[in-house]
Amino acid sequence: MSNIRFSRLQRILFFTFNLCIGLVEAVPANAEQFSGSDEEIVSALVRAESFLNSFKNDSALKVVVPLLHELREAGSLDSRLGLRLRLVEAISLEQKQSGDSAIARILPILELSQSMKMWDVYIRSSLTMALIHEKVNKRDRSLYYLNLAGKSIKQYRLDRLYPYFAIRMASWQRIFGSKEEAIRYAGEALRYAPNYQLKLEEAIAHMLMSFLLPDDNAERLSHCFKAIALYNELGDHIGSSAMFHQASRIQQKNGNALLALEYSDSSIAAAKRAMVSGNEKHQLISSMYSFRGSIFKSLKNYDSAWFYMEKGHQVAIDLMQTNINSKIAEIDARYNTEKAQEEMKWQKKELSQRNLLLLAAIFIVLVLAFLLLNLYRNYRREQSAKKILEEQKKLIQHQADQLKNLDATKTRLFANISHELRTPLTLILGPINNLMNEIEGNEKQAKLLRMASQSGTELSNLINQILDLGKIDAGKMLVNKKSTQLATFIKTHLSHFESLASRKQISYLIRIDESAHLTALIDREKYRRILYNLLSNAFKFTQYRGLVEVSAQVNNDKLLLKVKDSGPGIHPQDIPHLFDRYFQSNRSDHLTSGGTGIGLAICKEYIYL
Repeated sequence: MSNIRFSRLQRILFFTFNLCIGLVEAVPANAEQFSGSDEEIVSALVRAESFLNSFKNDSALKVVVPLLHELREAGSLDSRLGLRLRLVEAISLEQKQSGDSAIARILPILELSQSMKMWDVYIRSSLTMALIHEKVNKRDRSLYYLNLAGKSIKQYRLDRLYPYFAIRMASWQRIFGSKEEAIRYAGEALRYAPNYQLKLEEAIAHMLMSFLLPDDNAERLSHCFKAIALYNELGDHIGSSAMFHQASRIQQKNGNALLALEYSDSSIAAAKRAMVSGNEKHQLISSMYSFRGSIFKSLKNYDSAWFYMEKGHQVAIDLMQTNINSKIAEIDARYNTEKAQEEMKWQKKELSQRNLLLLAAIFIVLVLAFLLLNLYRNYRREQSAKKILEEQKKLIQHQADQLKNLDATKTRLFANISHELRTPLTLILGPINNLMNEIEGNEKQAKLLRMASQSGTELSNLINQILDLGKIDAGKMLVNKKSTQLATFIKTHLSHFESLASRKQISYLIRIDESAHLTALIDREKYRRILYNLLSNAFKFTQYRGLVEVSAQVNNDKLLLKVKDSGPGIHPQDIPHLFDRYFQSNRSDHLTSGGTGIGLAICKEYIYL
C-alpha cells in the first residue's frame, strides 16, 4: 500500500476507533448507588458520550467542563464519577487532535483508576494513550500501553473490553508490526464482538479486514458490504461512506470501472448524509470526489474526470478553511469562557492574550495558505508529469507494435524462402544419395558425397524447423502421438552421438533412471528433434577431452531430461533470451558457433505443444 493509501486508512481507523473508545458503559453493571445529584451527573455523562460518538467534541466538552468545574469546587474531582468525566474530557481533546492536552489529562486518570481499582477506566485510558502515541509514530510507547490494557483485560476477566483491545492491536500491527498479525487480531474482534452486541466494533473489524487482506482476496468486498450493513444499522454514515469508498477502490483495481463508479456514487451520498447530520468536517469527502474523477478518467470521460478532480480539490480547500475557522472559533470561545469565569484575575493580561490569539490565528492562516499554494503547484506538476508519461507510453506501444510487425514479417520471409529452398534441395539430395549407393572403391569421392549429403540433411532440418515455426504461429502444427517405450527411445537416439564423442575424445555419460522405463504417448519426431538440438549444442560448445552428461527420469508424471556439459557455459545476461527466436549472443567473450538461434526456440515450442 502506498503512503497515501496508508494515511487514509489511518484516518478512517482514528475516526471510527474513537467511537468505541468512548465510555464503554456509562455505568457498569456492578456500579455503586448514586445520590440524586450523582444521577444527574450520570445522565450528563451519557449525553456527553452520545456527542463523542457523533464526533461532536465541542458539545461533549460543553457538557463535562461545567460539571468538572463544580466537582473541582466541591473537592470531588477525584471521585469515581469525576474520574469518568475527566476521561470523557480527555477523549474529546484527543478527537480534536489536541494530543498534548489529552496526555496531560489521561496520565493522572491512569494512576487514580489503578489505585481505585476502576479497571474499565484504566483499560480505556491505556487504549487512548496507545492511540495517541500511534498517531505520532511512537511505536514502543504505543505497544507499552496496549500491553497494559491487554494484561488487565486478562487479569480481571473483562472480556467485554477485549474487542476494543483487538481492534487497537490490529491497527498497531498494521502500522508497526506484521500484516498477518493485524489480520489475526481483526479476526479476533470479528469473533468476539457479536457476543457482546458490539455492532460498531464488528463493523470496524470488517473495515480493517477489507484493507488488510491481499488485493486478490475476494473476501475484501464481502467485508466491505458486511461493514456497510452494520454501519447503516447503527446510522453511522461516516463508516458507511468509508466502506463504499473502499469497495469502489477494490472494483477499480479489479478492472470493474462501472461498478467502481456505482459504489463511488454511494460513498459520496453517504458522506453527504453524514455532513447533513452534523459531521460537516467529514475528511474523506474530498478524496472520494478525486477518486471518482480517476474512474471517469479510466473510462476516457475526461470532462467528468476533470470536474470531479477539481471538485475534490475545492472541497479539500473548503474543509481546510472550515478547520481554520473552527480552530479560531474554538480558541476564541475558550478564551471568552475563561474570561467570564476569571475576569478579575486575568484582567491585566486580557490585551496581551487577545493579541497572542490574533497572531496565532494569522500565523495559522498564513501557514495553511502556503500549504495550499504548494498543494496546488504539486497538483499541476503531477498533471504535467502524467501527461508526459502517457505520451511516453503511447510512443513505447507504437514502437512495440512496429517490432511485432517486423518480427512477423521476418518469420513470413523465412517461411517463404524455406518453401522455395526445400524443392531444389530435395532434388540435389536425391542424386547425391544415389551416387553414394553406386560408387564403389573410390573412398575419396564417397567421403565427399557423404559430406555433401550430411550438409544437405542439416540444411533440410533447418528449413523444416523454420516451416514448423510458421505452422506453430498459425496454430496449424499437429501432434502425432504414438505409444513409445521412453527409455528405449531415448537411448536409441542418444547413442547416435557416441561416434561424435569418440572423435572429439569427450566423455559421454548417459543415465536413464528406472522411472523412465515406462510407455507413454509422445510425438516421436518432435522428441527426436528436441534431443538432437540439445545434444548438438552440448557437443558444439564442449572442448576436446571434455564431458557431456545426459540423464532422464520421470517425476510426478513428467519427463525430466537434463543435458550438462563442461563447456564455457551461458553468460547470466544471455539466459533471459535463451529461447528467443534468432537470438545470438553479441558478447565479445562468447564462443561463436555459426548458429541460427532457431534450435532452442523450436525446442520450447515443441515442449509447449
